[in-house]
Amino acid sequence: MGPYSYSSLMLLCRQVTRDNPNLPYPLSPDNVLVLGGPFTTSLGTSGRNSRVVLNGKSGAGFVGRREFFYDRLDIGKYFNGITVVFDAAGSSKTYADLLPALNEQYGLGLQATDLANGSTALSNGYTPTPVTLTIASTSPAFTGSLSVQWSRLPAGNYPNSGPGRKAMLIGDMDAGYFGVVRADEMVAALDIFNAVLSDDAGSTPVVNPNLFWMKFAYKGQFLFFPSYHLGTTSWKALYERGSVYDSDGTGKWPPVGSPLTKQNRYIALDSPEGAVGFVPRLPTFAASDPIIGQRAQDGELYQLLGRVFPGTYTKGDWDGLHTATPPLDYSTGFLFQTTSAADGSTVWFTSMNAQSSSNLQKTGNYGWRPFLRLFDLSTVTLALTEIRGTVTQSLRKPTLFIDQNRDPNIPLRMEGVRGTIDRSISKPYLIATDSAPVYSPNSVRGRAPAGVLTPPALQITVVPPVQLKNTNGKLDGFK
Repeated sequence: MGPYSYSSLMLLCRQVTRDNPNLPYPLSPDNVLVLGGPFTTSLGTSGRNSRVVLNGKSGAGFVGRREFFYDRLDIGKYFNGITVVFDAAGSSKTYADLLPALNEQYGLGLQATDLANGSTALSNGYTPTPVTLTIASTSPAFTGSLSVQWSRLPAGNYPNSGPGRKAMLIGDMDAGYFGVVRADEMVAALDIFNAVLSDDAGSTPVVNPNLFWMKFAYKGQFLFFPSYHLGTTSWKALYERGSVYDSDGTGKWPPVGSPLTKQNRYIALDSPEGAVGFVPRLPTFAASDPIIGQRAQDGELYQLLGRVFPGTYTKGDWDGLHTATPPLDYSTGFLFQTTSAADGSTVWFTSMNAQSSSNLQKTGNYGWRPFLRLFDLSTVTLALTEIRGTVTQSLRKPTLFIDQNRDPNIPLRMEGVRGTIDRSISKPYLIATDSAPVYSPNSVRGRAPAGVLTPPALQITVVPPVQLKNTNGKLDGFK
């Protein structure tokens, strides 16, 4: 949109400079500041819709302040008859976060300070969603409002994030949401129960045919949470099996010699994508632990779970799973890892809508919904587990086939060759002589055909030894 890509203050300066050509210097955000306004009163006969008081910055060449009249632009009129549609970043949280994508696509220079409702929270925006951007009365260049339709781009692609969708729908790795993972995309719920609690007689699995999973990102980790209980068990039983807290480094584990001890915390199970590794743990009711009864806004109950459906105490800004098919069971309570500061023998128990909460004994059996934290199987050594199976066929020796057709390109060793030596060649006679030797064909047993053998030219010179008595002390030619 040409000049409208400038900031509001720059647009104001350009309009004032255009209408006041006698100014000693062109106005810009670098040499003036808004001392008052824009106002819509005391416009007099200016014929303009706004009034502003500008003051020169120190060292800019302007002295004092001055009042100017100008027209602010009704932004809605510049899109008359046009449906403003664009895609915004997946990390967008407020109306102001839509401005970079809007500006880039339509050549505007709107800033967060130009909006009266810039801090309003956005919905999930997974489909084109209408939003009205209202211009603030303090905007130097614009008035009115602009209706737009925006859609949220994926917040990122994470190919190693485990089962389900790999593109994050909303948020970031500090707190993000991937959507729903169907039961047939995930590991079997009964396998998870057996991996953690098969040796506890007091725990009972729960089979729900409508079970699905929610996939989150939280503080750099990938987490999976079930829509219903995987079983009933006690906080104590989970604690003994290392399935309450995420890490030993939290100081949550009892000292050596305590009756509660950590056992195998890692589980590796098969999924449609292959073997997957998880660390099971309970969600947090609050960031601190233990706590007195309160609905803390810093626990995973509100930071993650309460954002997938709307409620009295929950945002529901990531999804509306209360209307999903099958629906999310958000009103049934389950165990949390957070303990009670009022009574150390109790832990917090509440539902995903946080409608009601209570403290229950660590030894009592209640609903179990674990967070499953994804981990790389190559980073830990897992204990050997029992292998079960049924013999369907015995092993047989492989059948060997020998090809009787010889490869003609392979050389063969000669065998069974018979014959007699017709002639033999004797050693040649060497004769030392001062004259050229004479070759005699009779030296070879048997006569060679004429013209076949040519006698070699061979001459041997015999040098007699030097007599020292005749050298007179000199050895001429000695090398």
